[in-house]
Amino acid sequence: MTRFIFITFFIICSSITCFSQAHTNNQTKQEYIIESFIGFTDYAYSRNSDLNEAAIYFTLKVKNIGDVPIPNLGAIERSKFVDFIVNDSIQNPLSLYNGAAITGDYTLSKGQEDAYTWWISNDTATYGEVFTVKWRYLDKFTEIYRVNIKTKTAEIVVK
Repeated sequence: MTRFIFITFFIICSSITCFSQAHTNNQTKQEYIIESFIGFTDYAYSRNSDLNEAAIYFTLKVKNIGDVPIPNLGAIERSKFVDFIVNDSIQNPLSLYNGAAITGDYTLSKGQEDAYTWWISNDTATYGEVFTVKWRYLDKFTEIYRVNIKTKTAEIVVK
């Protein structure tokens, strides 16, 4: 009978400890949402106001929903946290390596969000007439989009 009580006590204590550790680990986990958007315009932002080129805008949006701060998208050397992936190959624009050079904390607290937009001229067909695009932020990927330059469409690729 003593052995039964000891084993029961041991099992109960072990399960409480396991639950406690699991609960503690969840509170320190980075939790965030990432989204991406693709847009087509008839003009590209330029310092030359006479420029009237069609452009494709690629936007990455990040929102912190956890208690642990995450890197914002204006951070210096943001390429440590972000990749732009075209046709399953990393094709980071130079601006991913050149974050804002301002002082301060480069993190997002719970509830904060940030966005990064990069564009290319639609006329150059930099990646081909049809290509796939996705972003990676830390350890998560956005949806994969199939972009068609000719029809100016971007549709989510279902896997």
